[in-house]
Amino acid sequence: MSPIHNFEQLSRRLVEPDLSIQTRLEIVMEVRESLDITHTAEYLNFLKCYFRASSVILLQITKPQFTDNLEHKLRNMVVEILRSLPHSEVLRPFVQDLLKV
Repeated sequence: MSPIHNFEQLSRRLVEPDLSIQTRLEIVMEVRESLDITHTAEYLNFLKCYFRASSVILLQITKPQFTDNLEHKLRNMVVEILRSLPHSEVLRPFVQDLLKV
């Protein structure tokens, strides 16, 4: 299941309350591996779907960790993805929310 073709489905799955941290981590790893989507016309759709899911993961599902565990890896990978997003006009509407995270 490629995140490139299933933005909404995978982003909804990421925030399911019963989903394990391990499964969330696997999905986020798929997203990270397909970040080349940010250089295509699909970048806006990518942001619309994954930005909300990323915010929920960082603000509600996980808490900062001081040990190297799955939750820490998940948070770190989400932050890495957000940090590596290209700065363009497409990202501009999401900047204020990004700063809150």
